[in-house]
Amino acid sequence: MVASSNFGNVFSILIASCWLPFDPMTSLQILVQNLLYDISQIAIPWDRMDPENLALPQRWDVWDLLRFILVLGPTSSTIDMCTFCLNWFYYDIRSADNIEGVKIFHTHWFLEGLLTQTLIVHLLRTAKIPGLQSRAARVLVASTVTIMLLGVLITYIPPFANALQLRRPKSSFIGFLAAELVLYCLEVQAVKMLYVRAFRRWLRCKCPEDRDDKIAGARLIQHGQERAIPVGASLLQHKHVVCKKVAQPRLSEQALIS
Repeated sequence: MVASSNFGNVFSILIASCWLPFDPMTSLQILVQNLLYDISQIAIPWDRMDPENLALPQRWDVWDLLRFILVLGPTSSTIDMCTFCLNWFYYDIRSADNIEGVKIFHTHWFLEGLLTQTLIVHLLRTAKIPGLQSRAARVLVASTVTIMLLGVLITYIPPFANALQLRRPKSSFIGFLAAELVLYCLEVQAVKMLYVRAFRRWLRCKCPEDRDDKIAGARLIQHGQERAIPVGASLLQHKHVVCKKVAQPRLSEQALIS
């Protein structure tokens, strides 16, 4: 998630460098934005995972991660372009000589970038529909909401805003920002559904022996009793129990507790 988000930010900065006569954000603002985002991720180890992701051992696939970054990274850039267009056409911030206008431009993208980066955690943590089919742990919800509120408050507290060379955002931009967040959630969910349909996986390695989520030669340990799983049985039928593979030439993983 961090890699795809950073790739999207770099992609947006490259576009801005070809378009804008000034930097879309200062280096200090980018560092603070990334720091706040990283702090919000501290609660991820306490998050709950979907049961099907714990049914069998998973191995990271470097090429799968690269594909994920290339597909999901530019998704955030589309919302960045919306913010750039709003600042350029609606708020008429087009010159580096407009010092106050440039600071407002920085503020608008600082807020949009931080909120979308933090919000995407809930969208990418599961292949399902977040909030309806899969809910994050309370600690993760609390950390992300806290950072989002803190990021907004920074622009309204003069000492912090002045230290970062930010300004209070335009009142009308708050409505645009809310619309952008909704559009962003819909966009990411749509891309995620297409990604899963195209590659039949989501942030996991689809190992040869686990093709189509079928397992063979495995045993279940349920309520202290061990019994065999029929060949070709689906993992989703046994997602709430302890699954252990029997030693075979291609099945050497140890027991997992789901």
